[in-house]
Amino acid sequence: MPTKVFKTNPLEIPLSIMQEKFCVGVVIEEKSQYQAYVDAGYKTEGLRRHQVDKRVYDLVRKPNIQRRMNELFEEKRKRNLENAMWTREMAIESNKYLYRIGKAEIDQAVNSYNREIEELENAIMTKVKNNTFTRAEDVSEIAIMKEKIEKLERSRKIAMTPSAAMRGAIDSLNRMHGYDKASLDLAVTNIAFTSDLKPDTPPGVTVVTSGSSGEGGSSNGS
Repeated sequence: MPTKVFKTNPLEIPLSIMQEKFCVGVVIEEKSQYQAYVDAGYKTEGLRRHQVDKRVYDLVRKPNIQRRMNELFEEKRKRNLENAMWTREMAIESNKYLYRIGKAEIDQAVNSYNREIEELENAIMTKVKNNTFTRAEDVSEIAIMKEKIEKLERSRKIAMTPSAAMRGAIDSLNRMHGYDKASLDLAVTNIAFTSDLKPDTPPGVTVVTSGSSGEGGSSNGS
């Protein structure tokens, strides 16, 4: 009775140390197949270049080599994807930080103007309640205070305009969420696509919530 011969699956043949080095050299280190072959320690001394190329070609055609290279390619793809996601998250956080810094600067300036305006308005109301505004000096003083209030209101309006860094951060967040600045009308307002920005939306900035479009799907957060 003939003896049964069990053939080993070529895909399951374990790689030698040099074969593993060759695969890593080609896929991970991105070397040429020839250079990876030489660096892996294969004998090339006394051989012509075309002879070495033939051996490299034969090596690459081995099923277990192809399997291992495919595994390494998949590992590399996943790692690159993870790195890309990490980079994206870092970019989002950096832009959010710039946004918050800009928002804090706006709040600080606006609050300062508001306090000055409130003090002047209270002073005017005091004179009005005391019926002293009929005196010429009081009338003149009230006029001066009203002029100061108008100037402060103009300065406050300028302070409420987002800085270049803040606008850049908002624009970057738009693009990372699929909103192309060129397709949006930014002549009137800046668009910020993220629900995280909505509670702290500065004046003049419109928040586009998830699932809405750039037209008619926004709500003004000012």
